[in-house]
Amino acid sequence: RVSVIFSFSCLLFASSYNNNNKHQAMSIYEDIMRAQMAQGNMGGSKMAHALGLDKKKIKADPDVKTKANVEFVIKSAQVYLSTDSNGLSDPYVIIRKTGALGKIARPLLKTPYCRETLAPQWDHAETVKMTLVNGFVNFAVELWDHDAIKDDYLGTATIDHHGSGEENVRVQVVNPAKEKIINATVTLSYRVHRL
Repeated sequence: RVSVIFSFSCLLFASSYNNNNKHQAMSIYEDIMRAQMAQGNMGGSKMAHALGLDKKKIKADPDVKTKANVEFVIKSAQVYLSTDSNGLSDPYVIIRKTGALGKIARPLLKTPYCRETLAPQWDHAETVKMTLVNGFVNFAVELWDHDAIKDDYLGTATIDHHGSGEENVRVQVVNPAKEKIINATVTLSYRVHRL
């Protein structure tokens, strides 16, 4: 309904212009309608045919990719979920690049683990090369507990950063299988240097 009301108001706007501006206004209206159709907000094969969408595919603008160095400092964490029988954990952090649709890639960096603590202090500094897509750098902060046989996954936080500069953040780490439970917070900073 909103799309129909919006398109009707655009049509009224277009028809209110004098003849010199009518063509430009109709062109704007057609662009709006094409965008609405491409997003699936408006239906009907007759409208798609009238706007030429049944024959043409609208291509999205290509992503702009730039290289950057990202300086990470993984500072500390506060772990709320003990995974070891002694009531403590041996936590460490992994930073991973995230991609389209949240796909997780290979690790970019990994801190050493801190033994038997729920309040680890790393102050681990490392610089990694990353690709910014449309000015954004996206990464996941994973928290793990080191064990002799198999490490325990505590959770993940994701960060989407636009532009350059330095950020100091404290992220909440959650296990995606139990989203409402915050297992820990991780404090870190990162600085993005475009190349």
